[in-house]
Amino acid sequence: RILVNEFFSNTDSIQYLNLETVRRDLGLKQDIYVINQDGIIVNTTFVRDLNFNLFTIDEKHKKFLQGIFKTDRFISEKLSLEHSTRRLKKYCYQTTIDGKYIIELGSYSSDANRIVDFYRAHLEKLSDLASSIVSVDLFLGRENPASFIRDVKIDEAHKHYYQECYDKKKNLGFNFMRKGKKLWCEFIYMDRKDTELYQGTIIQIISDRSGEEKLIFKELQKLMLIFGVTLLLLSVLIYLRAQSITRPIQILAESAKQIERGDIGIRANVSGNNEIASLAAHFNSMMERLANYYNELEQKVAERTAEVVAQKEEIEQQKLSLTDSILYAKRIQRAMLPSVHQMEHALDDHFVIFWPKDIVSGDFYWLASKGGKTYVTAVDCTGHGVPGAFMSMIGTSLLNKIVNEDNITKPSEVLNAMRLGVFHALNKEGQEESTNDGMDMSFIALDRIKLELEFAGANNPVYIVRNGEIIIYKGDKQPVGAFIKEFKPFTNHEIKIKKGDMVYIFSDGFQDQFGGENRTKFMVGKFKKLLTEIGHLSTEDQKAHLEKVYREWKQSVPQVDDIVVIGIRI
Repeated sequence: RILVNEFFSNTDSIQYLNLETVRRDLGLKQDIYVINQDGIIVNTTFVRDLNFNLFTIDEKHKKFLQGIFKTDRFISEKLSLEHSTRRLKKYCYQTTIDGKYIIELGSYSSDANRIVDFYRAHLEKLSDLASSIVSVDLFLGRENPASFIRDVKIDEAHKHYYQECYDKKKNLGFNFMRKGKKLWCEFIYMDRKDTELYQGTIIQIISDRSGEEKLIFKELQKLMLIFGVTLLLLSVLIYLRAQSITRPIQILAESAKQIERGDIGIRANVSGNNEIASLAAHFNSMMERLANYYNELEQKVAERTAEVVAQKEEIEQQKLSLTDSILYAKRIQRAMLPSVHQMEHALDDHFVIFWPKDIVSGDFYWLASKGGKTYVTAVDCTGHGVPGAFMSMIGTSLLNKIVNEDNITKPSEVLNAMRLGVFHALNKEGQEESTNDGMDMSFIALDRIKLELEFAGANNPVYIVRNGEIIIYKGDKQPVGAFIKEFKPFTNHEIKIKKGDMVYIFSDGFQDQFGGENRTKFMVGKFKKLLTEIGHLSTEDQKAHLEKVYREWKQSVPQVDDIVVIGIRI
C-alpha cells in the first residue's frame, strides 16, 4: 500500500523510476515489478525479466493479470515459479491508483531452496536404488509446464497426455519408445488449493517395467505419497516463513539439512499441537517408511541380481553345450557332401553355391559317377537348421543306397525310390498319419560323350541357358516323401544338349530371399533373368556375380532359407 499510495501515486514516469532506490529506502528484500496493461514488465529490480510479456506464459496468467486490473484489492499468490529461473517465489499484486499498472512484489525463501535441493538429491538417489525408475519430476502449470525440481521439460509428444491429466484431474499412463527401449510414463495429478495460477501439480514418473513391474508400481504409489507430503511441507514452510513463524520452521529445516547430509535416521523434534507440529510428525512417519523402503528395495535388488546371474550362467552353459553339438553335426554333414576334388573330376567346368541359413543345413547336393554318366542332384529338405539337417542325412543315405547299391540310375525311378524310402523312414510300424516332411529336388543324369541329359524333378526344375536364351524343364508338382493316398510316378525327361550350354539346378532359397528397397522376395522371374544374363560368363565369374547380386539384394535382412545353386558348363 505504501508503494502504491506514496511512491507510485503518479505513474507518468513510473517506467523510468529507479526501483533499486525505492527498495533500499523501504528496506525491502523483495523484487519490485511494474506491469503495464499489455502484460509487459516495463520496470523492475530483477533485470532478467525486464520487458518480458507475462501474457505469453499461458492464457491463465493473462486472465489472472487482466482480473487484477479490474479490482483494487491486494492479491497474494501462495506459491509460483519465477519465469526466467524456475525458482520458487512468492508474489503479491496491487494496481496503481490510476489503474494503469500493476505493482508486483516477489520474494525468495532460502529454506525452501535448500529443501528443494535436498529432495532433488534424494529423488535422484531413489531413482538409482530402484533400477526400473528412469526419472521422477514434479511440474506446475498447464500450457508451459515447468519443474522446480530440475531443469527438464515435458516431451512435446507427451504434452497432450499431460494436459488431459491436468484438465480431467485424473491420473493416466502410457507406453512409449526411447532409443529403442520401451518405457512407461505416468502422470499423477495433485490438486492445490488457495491459488489461481497453479491450481494443480503433476508428478511425472518414467520407468522401465520390463522386470519388476508389479513390485515397482506398488512402491511408486508409496513414492507418490511421499512427493505429496513433501510438496505440502514445502508450501506450508514458505507460507509460515512469510508469516514470521520462524522457530518451528528452523527446527524442521535443520532436520532436513541433516537428512540431506545422509542421516536418514534423524527426526524433527517439534513440540506443540499446532499445524507445524502435526506436519513434523507426518514428516517423521514418511522418513521412517522411506528408510524401510530403502532397506527392503536393496534386499530385493540383491536377491534378484543373484537369481539373474545364476540363470545367465546356466543358460550360457546350455548354449555352449548345444552349440558344440551342432558344430559337430556340421562337420558330419560337410563330410557327407561331395568333395571339391570329386566335383572337379566329375564335372570339370562348374560352380557350387552352398549357403546354410544356420550352422547346419536342410539343403544339400549329391554326386555319383558310374557307367559313363554323372549323376547330380540339388535337394531342398523340409525346414532348415537341425530338423532340416536330419532330413538331409536321410536323403544322402537313400541316394547312396538307391544309386550305388541298388543300381537304380534313371532319374524318375530314383525319385520314385526316394519317395518310398522317405515315406517308410518317417512312417514306422504302418502309421498312416499325414506328414509334411519331405524333399523338393532336381535330379540329372549327364552323358558328356553323347551330349544327353536325363532329368526328373520333385517341385523343382532344371534350367538350360543356350546362346542367351533360357530353356526350362519343369519337375512334377509333388514332393518326395510326403504322405499321399496314391503315389504318382515321376516323369523322366530326355534332353539333347550342346557344347557351351549352362545347366542349372538349385533350391528355392535364392529366389525366396527378402530384400531390396521394399523388402520383397527376389522371385523366380528375376532369378531366371539373372541366370540368362550371366550364362555366357565363366563359371568362376558366374559364382562371383551371383554372390554380389545376393549380397546387394539382401543388405541387412536376415537370410530366410538355406541356399544351394549348381551350375555346369557342357
